[in-house]
Amino acid sequence: MYILCTRTKDIRQLFNRLEDIHNKMSKDADNRTILLKSEKIGKKLVVYFTFYDLFIPILLLIFKTIHEYFTDFEHRTYLIQISIPWNTDKIWAYLLANVFVSTMAFSCCMALVTFGSGELTFTIQTSACLKVLRTYFENRGPADQIIYQYHDTLIQIIVDYNKIFSEAMFVETLLSPLMPCGYMMTLLRSIRKRHFNELGPVIVKVFGCMALFIITLSCGQEVNTQVERLHESSYTSKWYEETPKVRRDLLTLMIRTTKPITINYRLFINFDRECLATVLRGLYSFLMLVINFDTDS
Repeated sequence: MYILCTRTKDIRQLFNRLEDIHNKMSKDADNRTILLKSEKIGKKLVVYFTFYDLFIPILLLIFKTIHEYFTDFEHRTYLIQISIPWNTDKIWAYLLANVFVSTMAFSCCMALVTFGSGELTFTIQTSACLKVLRTYFENRGPADQIIYQYHDTLIQIIVDYNKIFSEAMFVETLLSPLMPCGYMMTLLRSIRKRHFNELGPVIVKVFGCMALFIITLSCGQEVNTQVERLHESSYTSKWYEETPKVRRDLLTLMIRTTKPITINYRLFINFDRECLATVLRGLYSFLMLVINFDTDS
């Protein structure tokens, strides 16, 4: 949320540059199919993600209201476990606290929708442009100068995106798995104590929290994969059949590709499937630890 508010101008310029190169590529009839297909997929993913992220607090609120109604409001809970600065013993005070907490929850979800939709949009459009650029290498060959212009622009867009969002993605990847850990513990205890009326909200929270880092790491993996495939196409091109000028341009491109160009955090953590596997393995280890601890107890 902090990045979205403080770097609005940089983010807008970044997406305008991406939209500009997307529009230039779409003028070619051969590329229009790839770009339009990716655009349709991107719109569907954004709609599904928005619906999913906004549906979670609504579903949790329904579960919570039904549960409290049938228990005569004996077990009072909130969508977000925070401290309320006033006494909630009276029913009107409790309802007011619920409105306050629900507003905070929906505000957080809207921020996540904005951030997640931006990730999905950037990933789909960048991936489509990289695919088109790869077809240029394979069909037109390295003699086409437009390839190098598009390549420089796309790589710079990825680098700038990394500078703006890498810290937020790192924090999200680091903190998002911690929330499912607590909810998994609550889920196991509810199953052991046979409090089945509490399972619904907890399960929804577990999958809701896991969706955050899964989307982030999957988007990073997609961009990284397309960059690798593009550079593989440049290495397999028939450079020896080209003129000295084309060879020089291609060599410059190859030298630039020796430095890894990925969605990462300070070259320390790559947001890819390996990072996702590490996070899921950590969740599994925590779950097994909790099960063994409860069994020993």
